[in-house]
Amino acid sequence: MINILLFILVILLVMSREEKYSVASKESGAIVLNDPLPNMVEYTQTKAIVNHDVMESLVLTTSKYIKEKTGINNYIIETSGLKQFAHKQKNHAMYRCMFMVLKRGGFPYGFMVAVDILVTDASSIGKAGKPNARVISARSQPMNVKPPAVREAGKIDALHFFECQNTGGPCDLNSGFT
Repeated sequence: MINILLFILVILLVMSREEKYSVASKESGAIVLNDPLPNMVEYTQTKAIVNHDVMESLVLTTSKYIKEKTGINNYIIETSGLKQFAHKQKNHAMYRCMFMVLKRGGFPYGFMVAVDILVTDASSIGKAGKPNARVISARSQPMNVKPPAVREAGKIDALHFFECQNTGGPCDLNSGFT
């Protein structure tokens, strides 16, 4: 009898869980991380040197940053992309990573995040030991998306619309082209 009551109590507790936070935008319902991009002029892309200590540091630093920014308990389930950049003058590296993140608790869902992580202890890059890493930028968009260039309104051609004269039947769309 006690086992049945305990089982019912556990079921009721599991079914009565609620989401305790609100970080998604009201319009889209999506997680939005939109930090500015770092100045890439100071960096050159190099061959990525990653061992398990560096990768662990990148993943844990990103997960902690997402938790601080959004309040979402999360864990990273996949690394979709990784690029390494070396600073031209200083002795540190930057990693640009794309991770698939899964929200824990409540209704679980996944989202992609692209992060730029500065690794200041470059002597441990590719070697044993934990590097000192911090997230300098995070975006919830693909890593190769470039922001649109500033355009002048006078140099863009407008679309040409052709009026369809026959409204009672099918329209010949080729009649307006010369």
